[in-house]
Amino acid sequence: MTIATEYAEYTIELEYDDVPEEVIDYAKKLTLDAIGISIGARSRAESSDSFVDGVDSLADGGEATVFATGERLEPEYAALLNGALIHSLDYDDTHRGASHHPGAPVIPAAIATAETVDRHVSGEELLAAIVAGYEVSCRLGQAINPESHYDRGFHGTATCGTFAATAAAVSSLNLIGLSSLGFIRCWAEQITPPHLSRPFSAGRARASVSLSQSARVAPARAARRPERR
Repeated sequence: MTIATEYAEYTIELEYDDVPEEVIDYAKKLTLDAIGISIGARSRAESSDSFVDGVDSLADGGEATVFATGERLEPEYAALLNGALIHSLDYDDTHRGASHHPGAPVIPAAIATAETVDRHVSGEELLAAIVAGYEVSCRLGQAINPESHYDRGFHGTATCGTFAATAAAVSSLNLIGLSSLGFIRCWAEQITPPHLSRPFSAGRARASVSLSQSARVAPARAARRPERR
């Protein structure tokens, strides 16, 4: 079994009852913290108006919530905007060992997917999806050697966040029975485009992170459909 397959199966199989109570409690706090930061960033980050206007020009409306405004957008655009706002002030959670911010990619992807899937997603399922995303993000972040990763020009929050946001979205979708190969395809697609490079400004950092997870929401939703032959 490859590492990718092991992570895929872990994500698909993880259930709320498998997670220790203290981890669930911390996941709740991290989620509330991320949402609160995004609300503050809407008015305090100088580039927020431009970013919001840009996303609104692309979106047509949907069922996923933008935390800071309450407006409803398509899940990929809600995740894009929420991830950008969470990371924009650089106050979001940090995993020291992985040297990145796991919450900004994971939480928006999990919530946007849960809000728009064609079934009821319970709070317990949502928390399990967030935990799965964090687990994937932090383990990958430690495995890649963060210092070397940055030295080569990559932004760990975005690169690891691509996999982590996919894990959170697919877990929210409850894709039981999805083949490991199909899941890995979702992960691997567009893992190293230019927007995942190390940004030189807070504005580019927020775009890098938000793009990493918004791009995972749509493929995860598409993976739920039967494969075309």
